[in-house]
Formats: sequence, C-alpha cells, structure tokens
Amino acid sequence: MKKIHVVGIIIIAVAFGVILTSLSNNSTYASFKEATEHPDNVYHVVGKLDKNKPFLYDPHLNANVFTFYMIDKDGAERKVMLQKPKPDDFEKIRPDSGNWQFSEWR
Repeated sequence: MKKIHVVGIIIIAVAFGVILTSLSNNSTYASFKEATEHPDNVYHVVGKLDKNKPFLYDPHLNANVFTFYMIDKDGAERKVMLQKPKPDDFEKIRPDSGNWQFSEWR
C-alpha cells in the first residue's frame, strides 16, 4: 500500500469516529426521584407543565430566573427553577420540546 492510501484510511477512520461521537447522546431520561438520588449524573426529566400552579418570573428582580411546577412521568410534582429568562410562549410549550439545565427542584 502506498503512504497516501494509509493516510486516507486513517483520515476516514478518524472522521467516522468523530461522527459517531457527535451522534451519541449520553444523557438519560429519568424521574425526579432518580435524578435526585444521583446528583452527580446528568438526566433529562420529562414531564408536563402544571398549569394550575403559577409561573414565577419577575425580570425586575432577577431576569435570569424563571420558576414553574412540573409533573414527571411518575406523577411527582416539583418546583423547577430555570436559570434562564422565561421562554416565549412558555404556556404553549409541548412537554418534550424543552431542553434546559435546571438548577434545583424541590
């Protein structure tokens, strides 16, 4: 084999590895209970917005904190503090369309 072929194969192998790494999703879906029991791991908690409870957002007090209540897949309700401004049309959001890092839930 020529050196150019070996270099080409190495480049293709590296590109293939990069593509596979970027496509993999290392996060896990969990309930509030599981996410709370393992605070060192990263989880996506899927749930429904509890529209019966108030949304708390006061941009004059702190524009980067938005608080709401969510019910997870097991029916547990928690207060969630999003460390970002309130998303536009938050009331119309689908349960699976949000992807945020939450600072705390209670």
